[in-house]
This record gives sequence, C-alpha cells and structure tokens, in this order.
Amino acid sequence: MSRLFFALWPEPAVRAGMTAIMERLPAGCGRLVRPENLHITLVFLGSVSRNQEQCVVNGAQGIQVTPITLTLDTLDWWQRPQVLWLGSKLSPASLTLLAEELKALAHHCGIRTDARPFAPHATLARKVDRRVALTISTPVTWPISAFALVRSETRPEGPRYEVIWTSTG
Repeated sequence: MSRLFFALWPEPAVRAGMTAIMERLPAGCGRLVRPENLHITLVFLGSVSRNQEQCVVNGAQGIQVTPITLTLDTLDWWQRPQVLWLGSKLSPASLTLLAEELKALAHHCGIRTDARPFAPHATLARKVDRRVALTISTPVTWPISAFALVRSETRPEGPRYEVIWTSTG
C-alpha cells in the first residue's frame, strides 16, 4: 500500500516565490512547511493498492492539461485544521475541471476521495492558532502545464514527498 495524491508540483521559480512569502510571515507563525514540500493537492487518494496505483497512472496518461496560469495572491487561515495557506482570488475553471477529471479517475480505480469541493491552495504553515495579517505585494504567477502523482511518507521529522509520475507538459 502506498499513500498517494495528485498534485501541482511547482517549478523552482514558483517555489521560490512561495518561499519568499513564507519568509515574510511573522515569527511564531506555526510550523512552516519545508520549501521542498510546497504543492497544491488536486486529489488526495490516500492508501492505495499496487493495482489501484497502476490504474491511476494508466488513466492519468490519457489526461491532457490545457495550459493554465494560476495567480497565488491570497493568504488565508483555516481555524479548525490550524492551517495558513496561499491561494488565488480567481481560480481558473479549467483547474477545477482537471481536479474533477482526476477524481473521476480515482473513483474508476475503486478509490474513495474527499467529497469536499476542490479549493486550490498551498499550505504554508501548520499549527497556526490565529489569522495572520500579511499583504501579498508580489503575487506568485504559476504557469501550469502538467500534474504529478506523489507518494507521501509520514516520518517523525515531518512528511516526505516523492514525485513518482508526472504528466507531460
């Protein structure tokens, strides 16, 4: 069994822009996500069998990504999971359609997914106990032309992510 998810995996310039925003966060702002772990989850698959993993890889190979530009211009906080996140005021409809197509693929492969609607965001910090006031003066422009299948491994020092498959972009 592997713990997997489909994600948008940032190129170095996008990751650098996200990291620059993280560096401006006030001291004591929860536990920051390691820069190499920054991403946007499209669909969380959870623990899947080897056959299910092969099914999603085979199916994902047929999914084309229409080039999308996502502008990360919003910093917000979810109180209940205590997460500070970076997102977009205007999420492209084609990005939501991509997430829905990947969710349908997961269901075809016998994988149950979260019923909540897709909300594109990159988690910047966890265990944040209050809203953070920070204006994003330089939004991060993310040109998207591919997505990845990522393996997640929980370790005492924090999660470790490994991209195991990427669509052609």
